[in-house]
Amino acid sequence: MAYHKIPRKFDCPEIASDLKNRLLYSDDIDGSAIRTIAAIMGISKRTVYATLDGEIKLSLDFLHAAAIATDGDPAVCKYLEPDGFHLRKDDNRCVPDKATLAEECLDDVPSLARYHEILADPDSKATRVDLALNAVIFELQQNRVKWRSLKGLPDKEK
Repeated sequence: MAYHKIPRKFDCPEIASDLKNRLLYSDDIDGSAIRTIAAIMGISKRTVYATLDGEIKLSLDFLHAAAIATDGDPAVCKYLEPDGFHLRKDDNRCVPDKATLAEECLDDVPSLARYHEILADPDSKATRVDLALNAVIFELQQNRVKWRSLKGLPDKEK
């Protein structure tokens, strides 16, 4: 099978419409997702809205920014994750986002609760469970990096 490069921009109004509904009208998504996408991509919020309205073609960069802005929401990530695959956060860029170790540890609770909620859902798919697990692991890695920095140890054992 020959390799086919995915075009940088593509016209898919169904995905744009679905993203628009998810980002603007879902109670599950933080209201700052549009602002976050704009910041990640270095574009204005109006350009984000134009993309969601189908005035501007979608891009893989836009979908990736939407996945980051929604903290890996499965309904958004499904466009970047073919069946059997899931997005993985880069372990080498694991940077604690809280000031103290105690705050870092408390920051684990929402992702762990979301993971348990997904496990309890009888309709959950394996990719959704794996994505939630990766989110928990990433939070735990932040704890480890924070603890190692407090001890004066390097981030990774050599």
